[in-house]
Amino acid sequence: MLGVLSELVTYEGTSKQTGGAYSLFEVASQAGSGPPPHTQHREDEGLYVLEGAYEFLEEGRITRARIGSLVYVPRDNLHTYKDIGEVPGRMLISQTPGGLHEWFFEEIGEPATDKTNLPVFESPPDSGRIAEIPAKYGIEIPPSPEGMKPDKKEETTDERVGVFGYGRYGLAREPGGDPFAQCRS
Repeated sequence: MLGVLSELVTYEGTSKQTGGAYSLFEVASQAGSGPPPHTQHREDEGLYVLEGAYEFLEEGRITRARIGSLVYVPRDNLHTYKDIGEVPGRMLISQTPGGLHEWFFEEIGEPATDKTNLPVFESPPDSGRIAEIPAKYGIEIPPSPEGMKPDKKEETTDERVGVFGYGRYGLAREPGGDPFAQCRS
């Protein structure tokens, strides 16, 4: 178990266990938290909501997903998510092929032993370090482009599946700020 930024990551299936085919993680996130917008250049990603509610930015739109929703993000797509619930949320996240995110999490994360307490950071992480380390694993955290807004916002009403396609979009974000703030203006 690792504290990675503001989330608790538990390995459910490692690349070693799957022969490199995929990695599977359970990610618990604090209300209001989520990763910075990023692009994975070597992996496809599937995110399945177990508890809570999330907003996903992908392909220029924000989609709300709740328990039972599946979000698929093909490699080379800028995306992010935010826990919009009032309590911590949980997702299963798969990375195909496996391995790179495991190594990234191990380098950037902190060991955690208590599954009931999510990581809390007193100050924002070092943005230079956060941008430098992911690049080693094919993850790009681009500089914040100005003035990018999603094309539309939609609610996932299907309790089982919310699927996204291809696209490259960005959004402005102040360090430690709300990555969705400008989308609501």
